[in-house]
Amino acid sequence: MKKKIISIFAILIIFCTTNYTVFAITSADYKQKANETQIQADNAQQQLEQVEGQINSALQEIEDLNNSIDDIEEDVSSLSKELNSLNASIEEKEKDLEEKQKLLDERLELCKEALMCRHYALLGTASDISPIHWQYGAIARLKKGEKIDKLLYGGYSTISLGYAGLCECTRYMKGVSHTDPDGTPFALEVMRHLNDACAKWKAEHNIDFSLYGTPLESTTYKFAKCLQKRFGIIPGVTDKNYITNSYHVHVTEEMSAFDKLKFESQFQELSPGGAISYVEVPNMQNNLDAVLSVMQYIYDNIMYAELNTKSDYCQECGYSGEIKIVNDKDGKLVWECPNCGNRDQNKMSVARRTCGYIGTQFWNQGRTQEIKERVLHL
Repeated sequence: MKKKIISIFAILIIFCTTNYTVFAITSADYKQKANETQIQADNAQQQLEQVEGQINSALQEIEDLNNSIDDIEEDVSSLSKELNSLNASIEEKEKDLEEKQKLLDERLELCKEALMCRHYALLGTASDISPIHWQYGAIARLKKGEKIDKLLYGGYSTISLGYAGLCECTRYMKGVSHTDPDGTPFALEVMRHLNDACAKWKAEHNIDFSLYGTPLESTTYKFAKCLQKRFGIIPGVTDKNYITNSYHVHVTEEMSAFDKLKFESQFQELSPGGAISYVEVPNMQNNLDAVLSVMQYIYDNIMYAELNTKSDYCQECGYSGEIKIVNDKDGKLVWECPNCGNRDQNKMSVARRTCGYIGTQFWNQGRTQEIKERVLHL
């Protein structure tokens, strides 16, 4: 019986011990799982915080984007206003250009009437008025008493439409010289328009109207004073006492001889009635190679051009060189020998090119100012 009790007790101890172990193992598992759960909860909390941060960042980006959209809308609105203003300005300029072109066409009609007056004045002229021209072959070989009428038609003779001041025209219309890339296309378009007018008149009357690059000579002063009286002093347009000849680069504009000749050659092509270009040079007696280089360039690139140099002589002191243009006490431009100060035009010889020819007479104040302000191109 005692052994039996001991055995039962031993079994109970074993059972209790086993049971405790199970309980201990179960408790450890619980703690481990609890820790894992806590870790998962912490991780989930961190992920939640990250997501919340991303959401907040996204919301901020959306807010910034909305602000940016508002700014863009304001910019677009501002740009739209600027575009509307620009379009209005363009429309106004186009309207202004149309009005000026209409005015040009009206002036061209007046020119045509004046040229036709010359034509009508020549009708009925007998060849006897100038036999060397009309009878002996200088122009034709007509019979004595024969009228020249038939030679006024069909392109045998021409009537020239002259123009000047293309540089000033471009400055007024475009705000830049016609040598500027923004001004050249406009200047060329004006030339083409004048040529188109000549072509139209030719088709109407069978008379060869032709565009002529006017040298103006002394008329430059008269034109300038008339423009000043009518429009006032406009910088770069009417602020000189002269108007630039034909298509020429303004005499004050710095440019090499070769660039000037190349630039002006495109306008000579549009002046079939006559044109001349020139370059201002110093005394070239000791640099004939440069002269030959310019002459060769003229031959290769332009229809008609010349070199302008100075050939003056003071009869008071024997000075040979360039006699200068200075202002007297009243502001008048006068010629003065740089050697002896002689201002007596009767005791000096001055030669300058003012058109296609070299003149030795003295000029009015407008042309004298133009000569004084010429820059060298070589």
